[in-house]
Amino acid sequence: MTLTTPGKWTAMLVTGALGAGLLATPGQAQDDYVPRAEHEQLRADMETLRLRLDGVEQQAEQPAAPAEARQRDGFMLDTGDFKPGWERVRYDGWMEHGKLDEMSVQIGRGGPIDLYMGLQTAGRLQYLQQRNVEINGVGQRGSLSPGFQTAWGSVDFLADLYDGGLEVYFDLYLSSPTSADKLQGHEGYMIMRHIPGTEGTLLGNLFEVVNVKAGQFEIDFGDNRYRRTDNARSQRNILIGNHVVDPKTTEIGMEVFNAEPDVFNWLVGFGSGSETGGFDPGRGFSTHGKLWANLGDLRVAGSAYYVDHASDTGVRSNLFRTSRGGGVYQGVLTGDSPGQVFAGGGQSVLAFQGDLTWILNDLELYGNVGWVRDDANAGGRDEWLYYGVEGAYYLTPRMHLAARYSGAAAQRLAGESSSGLVHRGQIGGGYWLYDTVLVKAEYVHQLYDGFSTGQRVSGVDAWNDPSFTGFMMEVSFGF
Repeated sequence: MTLTTPGKWTAMLVTGALGAGLLATPGQAQDDYVPRAEHEQLRADMETLRLRLDGVEQQAEQPAAPAEARQRDGFMLDTGDFKPGWERVRYDGWMEHGKLDEMSVQIGRGGPIDLYMGLQTAGRLQYLQQRNVEINGVGQRGSLSPGFQTAWGSVDFLADLYDGGLEVYFDLYLSSPTSADKLQGHEGYMIMRHIPGTEGTLLGNLFEVVNVKAGQFEIDFGDNRYRRTDNARSQRNILIGNHVVDPKTTEIGMEVFNAEPDVFNWLVGFGSGSETGGFDPGRGFSTHGKLWANLGDLRVAGSAYYVDHASDTGVRSNLFRTSRGGGVYQGVLTGDSPGQVFAGGGQSVLAFQGDLTWILNDLELYGNVGWVRDDANAGGRDEWLYYGVEGAYYLTPRMHLAARYSGAAAQRLAGESSSGLVHRGQIGGGYWLYDTVLVKAEYVHQLYDGFSTGQRVSGVDAWNDPSFTGFMMEVSFGF
């Protein structure tokens, strides 16, 4: 037995009602006669109604169009491809260029453009104590009270155009340790992977071999750039703080790199040599390059950077000189990035760094070693050898334990030889409460040792062997 649809039931009921109306017309009750014109009109009306009901029935039987088809363009909130945080920060290719695979929330679509949004916030509780800290001979308070830091925030937007042919990205610091009450732009760039309509041409063939990144962006120097805390963007860091030496800067420029990730890969780039533009005579362009190899579970990388600015321009490179996003530890030592080792004044910089990453099942190991030579503000030369090693063991995809040791050995400070050392040890771990919320805890100890009288490191009188130690806790949200 076949069940009739609601549309068929409706047609039967209406047809029956019309038929009953014919039998009960006044003309038929009086003389059993219906005028032919009226009869033909009723037949035509019934046929029109039947056709309309058939159309309604066919439309009801068709499957509903998916939401994506019904709303192809316009603003939307699509979380269909949402990834939990522990997958989003360690996805396949997480140490390659582009951020499209990190974005989980789509907020708009129009023509060839897909628009995504991300948001990161971080709140920290700290209990740190310091000893033997002097700044220009002035002693600093050693006993510090536990407390909450100002909450930091970042937001980013990404547009994917022409099915990955063009990626446009920018992000903002909503608040940061260097500017707690100011909105700051951070990165803004595009990655060109192919140009529509150039297939088979010289330009099209070129983009099959290389990709081009242009704008203001964090230059690709070292692999720890994929593992650090950058303002509120902290969930990719296995701990809370960063390495003692943490080279990072954005520059205005361009990078060219191989289009398809392979076993052996390369990148070359040049930039403004600072975070701003300028046209003063004597301003130098920076150049940098990187080679890396993906050997199964092992990744090996080497990076180089060089810039030379004339001393009278006032233009300086910030790769080793400062950090616009600020530091994680607050209230100890001095400055916006307490405990970080900054080398020289950024006038003439030559730096090299090697990186090694090994991921085997639940174990992840990373280490680096680098060397930097930089002219100091006073005209002398700074030279540092720096290094770090860290490891994480994932008890579950949502929970890990971690440890890190990083250090920096001064070879020259302001033109004078030095045998000073800066050590930082960290131990802790993290747990994902939700797909978007990560809780981390850390114990940290940092000390300075072996510096000669009068030698300062990042504004601190290093010859007094200052140190700080204590606990940190961080709760971060990100998608």
